[in-house]
Amino acid sequence: MVEVEIWRTIVPLLLAHLIVDFGLQPKAVIDHKKELKHKSYWLYIHSLLAGVLAYLFVGSWNAYEILYVTAVSHYFIDLWKLNQKENNQRGSFFIDQALHLLVIAGFVLLYHHDYILQKTSMLVEGEVLAYYMLSIFFLTAPTGIFIAQFFKKWESDIDTTNGLDSAGKWIGYCERLLIFFLVLQSQFTAIGFLIAAKSILRLGSQSSDRKQSEYVLLGTLISFTIAIITGVIVTQLTSQ
Repeated sequence: MVEVEIWRTIVPLLLAHLIVDFGLQPKAVIDHKKELKHKSYWLYIHSLLAGVLAYLFVGSWNAYEILYVTAVSHYFIDLWKLNQKENNQRGSFFIDQALHLLVIAGFVLLYHHDYILQKTSMLVEGEVLAYYMLSIFFLTAPTGIFIAQFFKKWESDIDTTNGLDSAGKWIGYCERLLIFFLVLQSQFTAIGFLIAAKSILRLGSQSSDRKQSEYVLLGTLISFTIAIITGVIVTQLTSQ
C-alpha cells in the first residue's frame, strides 16, 4: 500500500536525522563547531554523515539525491544556526530542527506527491479537513477556557502558582491533540497507557497534598474525556 511506502520514507529519514543530530554530536564536537563555524572540519563530517545515513537507511540505492540534498542542506542549516547570537540559541534551535524536517517533508512530497495530492483533494472535497481544523481549534483554547472555568470555584483551595508559567495550558493542549489523533487512528491501547502513565506520574508527584492531587487528576480526566469524545465524533462524521 502507498501509506506503507510513505512511512518507509519518513521513518528512515527521521531516524537518520535524530541519530546524527542528537546521538552522534558529543559536547566537544558542538563546541568545536561553535568556535570555528565554517572552518570546523566537524561541520563537514557531521553534514556528510547526515547524508550518508539518510541514504543508507532509506535503502533506495538509485536515489542519490537523498545523499546530496541531505548533506548540503544540513551543512547550510547548521551553518546558519552557528552564526546566530548566543541569546537567540533557543529560537534558532527550533528553527534549525524545523528546517531539517522540511527537507524530509520535501523528499516525501517528491516520492509520493501523486498520493498526497489525491488525499488532500479528498480531504477538501469531503469536508474532512474542516472537521479536523475545527476539532484542533476546539481542543486548544476553547476547551482550556472551559476547564479553567470548571475549576474556578476551587481556585482558592489550590496553589496554582508553584509551577512554570503557562506550562499547564500547553500540557493540556498537547495531551488533548495527542489523544484526538490517537482516536482517529483507533489506537485506544496507546490512549490507555498514556492515561495510566500520566495519572501515576502526576498523582505520585503530588501525593503530599491531597487537594492538589485530586485537582490534577480530575483535570486530566476531563481533558482526556473531551478529546476522546471529539475524536469519536469526528471519526463517525468522516466515515459516513
